[in-house]
Formats: sequence, structure tokens, C-alpha cells
Amino acid sequence: MQIVLLDGYETAHGRSVDLFDSAAHNGTFATIASNNPDLVVRFEPATGVLTITRPGDANCDGVFNTLDIDPMVIALLNPAAYEAMLPDCDMESCDVNSDGAVDRLATQPFFGLLLAP
Repeated sequence: MQIVLLDGYETAHGRSVDLFDSAAHNGTFATIASNNPDLVVRFEPATGVLTITRPGDANCDGVFNTLDIDPMVIALLNPAAYEAMLPDCDMESCDVNSDGAVDRLATQPFFGLLLAP
């Protein structure tokens, strides 16, 4: 299956797209990729949810900049507070090192990206 967003449709960064609803989900994708190198595309086979994130965009405004520092720190120290503060934002955008966890290991890549020229 190839999923293409048509007619200029864009999902907000950090938002999920439910690809299908089914009681049973079988199979995998051979490739999950984006033609935009600034985005990370993840698919959760158990739920059928496709998530598109911009690593480091902790406030999910579509831009990675200094305004993401406070939400990133909150996500690291108090995930429940982060989710309450940004309920429509997927915390996966804080998983800058793409290891599946929002933890201290994401801080160095976060600030590395932030300070990159």
C-alpha cells in the first residue's frame, strides 16, 4: 500500500492519521518513509495509526526552534504535564534520537539540532 497525501493536504505535525479501523491487523510495510528528510514517519501496526513528526518540534507548531525547549524539558520531566499542556501533540516529536523513548538520551541530539547552522 502506498499512501499519498493529495491536493496539498497536510496533517499537522505531530498529529496521527488513522489509516484503517479493524479488529485484526496483519502484515507490515516494506518501507515507511517520507520524501521530506525533516519528517519522521512511524506506523503502529497494532492500531493502524500513522504518525508524522518533525524531530524536536516539541510544541508541534511545524517549526523546530527555541520555542520547543520548554515543551521538551516538560516532556522529559513530567510526561503527564506535557500531554495536558499539548493534548493534540504527539510526544514522539520529542524522541529526537528515534529510540522509541522520550528520555535523557534525546537531549544531546535535540540541542545538537537546535544549534546546528
